[in-house]
Amino acid sequence: MKIFNGKKIAEKILLDLKKRIKKGEIKLTIAVISIGQNPASKLFIRNKKQAAEELGVKVSHYKFKTTVKEEAIIGRIEKLNQDTSVNGIIVQLPLSKKFNTGKIISRVFPDKDIDGFGKMSAFPPVLPSAVLIDCGITVIGKKVFGDVDRKSVERKASFLTPVPGGIGPLTVALLFKNLYLAK
Repeated sequence: MKIFNGKKIAEKILLDLKKRIKKGEIKLTIAVISIGQNPASKLFIRNKKQAAEELGVKVSHYKFKTTVKEEAIIGRIEKLNQDTSVNGIIVQLPLSKKFNTGKIISRVFPDKDIDGFGKMSAFPPVLPSAVLIDCGITVIGKKVFGDVDRKSVERKASFLTPVPGGIGPLTVALLFKNLYLAK
């Protein structure tokens, strides 16, 4: 069984982006909207912030409690859409069931929807689904696990994306590639 090394591919993508950003003296800003304290979401946001720091990208993180009204989230998105210093906006998923995820994501302008989740987004979704097997995340303490039991699929699957180190790092790298293209 082959193991997909998303981290290695992500490193190549990020290195290329770092060179392009530095060469073009480009200033990029990403706005991250998060709601609640989902451990997997916190991990992904931390990884995005680390990648942003390596690239010299400014991160504006807007944290909302789960008690927030949907209109407040949409209001923040609308302000960010109008802010010319913000190149890309992501709404960290999953959202609580009380929110209309589609409605919220659809409010991000297509040219700022760098996650590519909106129906009209100018970017493809950052999930590289052609190799996607395990992209589920469970955080227990400081350990991260995927949904696939590697031992049980070893003889059945010819290709496995591990967690951590598979799809996650690649997703972050592709997100920043879309941010660069949004400039």
